[in-house]
Amino acid sequence: MYSKNIIERLREKKKECKFTNAEISKRSGVPLSTVNKILGGLSTYPRQENVEAIANSLGLEMMDYRTESKGTTFFVRETRGSYQLDKKVNTVEDYYNLPEDFRAELIDGEMIKMEAPSVNHQMILNELTFLITQYLREFNSPCKGFPAPFDVQLDKDEYTIVQPDYVIICDKSKYINGKNCYGAPDLAIEILSPSTKEKDCYYKLYKYLSAGVKEFWVIDPMDKNVVVYPLFRGGMPIDYTLDDVVSSLLFDGLTIDFSEIHQMLV
Repeated sequence: MYSKNIIERLREKKKECKFTNAEISKRSGVPLSTVNKILGGLSTYPRQENVEAIANSLGLEMMDYRTESKGTTFFVRETRGSYQLDKKVNTVEDYYNLPEDFRAELIDGEMIKMEAPSVNHQMILNELTFLITQYLREFNSPCKGFPAPFDVQLDKDEYTIVQPDYVIICDKSKYINGKNCYGAPDLAIEILSPSTKEKDCYYKLYKYLSAGVKEFWVIDPMDKNVVVYPLFRGGMPIDYTLDDVVSSLLFDGLTIDFSEIHQMLV
């Protein structure tokens, strides 16, 4: 069995090393989807060899001790002569120095190029923007909605800038700088495309959860479903289809009839 803090120790070491999950996958030989699930806390019973490989890639060594009552318990320690990092780590300054026509996200020091959105992606985003704006005005909400492109300096550090497709922010101080959202929005929405599906479903879910995003929606036009993650409750995700009415658990009265949006898609 694993000690309670072993996965958290791997996360801390990853942040210290400023590695991305993709780099850990390459160094460890563990598939990226598996690395995302383990470090994102989505794998309840990860395989021992995968955890060991991830630990080794981070300069950690898996150790164990045995007791008659509890069997084998694992923990990690620094390896002797841990390696020095030789990678270039991108920063927020690098991000803002990108050419204007180059769209990217900066995640844990890695610059990730973003492809141009599809027609269906933009139609969904346009409808969500209209409907959520209408809701916020109707309820005289102090919260504000921001569609992409809109920078979110999620971790309040120099290594991560993400661009969710839509966010709702209730704390005005987070965008008073007039430039971006500094910190976690209350609600984040991602509309998937084939090139972003794995990143948005696993890695960014973990990032949003860690940063304190309260609710996260994932809209998949390909598989025709919507998943709502009530992160503020720590509850299980709620699955919908694109023919359902989706309700927010965070914002009372916010419901989106996706069947109307579904009919517009090509």
